[in-house]
Amino acid sequence: MNNNRIVYFDFIRSFAIISVLVIHVSAFTCVSIIPQFDLGPSLNWWIYNFDINFFKCGVDLFLMLTGALLLSRKWNIKSFLIKKIPRIIKPFIFWTVVSLILFLGCYKFLYFNIPPFNSFTEIINFIFTSQGIFTHYWYFWMILGVYLTIPIYNLFVLNASQNELEYFMIIWILSSFLFFDPLHKLPNYLIYLSSPIGFVIAGYYLRITNRKILNNPYFALCCIFLSVSLSMLFSFIYSNSQVIVEWNRYSIFPAVESIGIFILFKNFHKLNLHFFKFHKLKNILINCVHSLAKCSYGIYLFHLIVLYLVNGVIYASFNGRFKLWSLLLFVLTLFISWSIIAILEKIPHMKEFVT
Repeated sequence: MNNNRIVYFDFIRSFAIISVLVIHVSAFTCVSIIPQFDLGPSLNWWIYNFDINFFKCGVDLFLMLTGALLLSRKWNIKSFLIKKIPRIIKPFIFWTVVSLILFLGCYKFLYFNIPPFNSFTEIINFIFTSQGIFTHYWYFWMILGVYLTIPIYNLFVLNASQNELEYFMIIWILSSFLFFDPLHKLPNYLIYLSSPIGFVIAGYYLRITNRKILNNPYFALCCIFLSVSLSMLFSFIYSNSQVIVEWNRYSIFPAVESIGIFILFKNFHKLNLHFFKFHKLKNILINCVHSLAKCSYGIYLFHLIVLYLVNGVIYASFNGRFKLWSLLLFVLTLFISWSIIAILEKIPHMKEFVT
């Protein structure tokens, strides 16, 4: 392993991709859960409520890592774009082609209705409008926009004092309250401040700050507990048997939770939990986390077609058994996607296309 890697970044990235998969698995199983609200709501309903609130922060954490890794460097714009933009475009093109081939070969098996494609233009439109197996591809366009503007925000970060960074953080946090609108009736004119660049700068700030409270793992645990508990409570209050209310990823609850998770992993050693008395076990965990983190972008792009295919195999056997169905969908999707990418990246010249 590269000794210059920051280990807690790998843990954050691994948690982020796991969170994304949990959210997408939940989207598959929600149809059988939402009507159970009128039954109590049921235990399965509360499990689903926990999943969609606790794991909502995946994309936010990816954005924070982008800021933590790329900001405050003296980038030359040309060299930055030449080095970084192909890094996200090549895997996007590769996994788009792979997913499309699998989709066209297996779409009758995927449990959703897709109109027949009459032309190449319709296929391209299907991909670029983020439908079906490409629903999650909005992330690519968002992160591409972030990368294109990183050199501009980097100038601000290089010249900003700590007070100026904290001023930005305060405005960002306050604006995230405007996303707490369960009835979706309030216009949010600060949306461009809240999303997604706020998380990018927050990631950089949390990496470099020396403020004690923002390097306290117990404060981090409080942030996580309070944000998840309140988001679950308000989801319960505003939900009904037709819909479970979910919060925008840029709203206050995911924002505070993401801050808490970043601080927790950064300062986890301060908890002195001594989980790993055996050095070999610790090394195994770190190597697994490193591998998952390295494959995370490829997993993000590839996992949804795998999820559809896995669901096609197990749906008839496990539909209705929510807990087992969800667990199998998650575990199989994660390890199939991860294994394929981990194998492909060992092939010469393939790494830049799959990870």
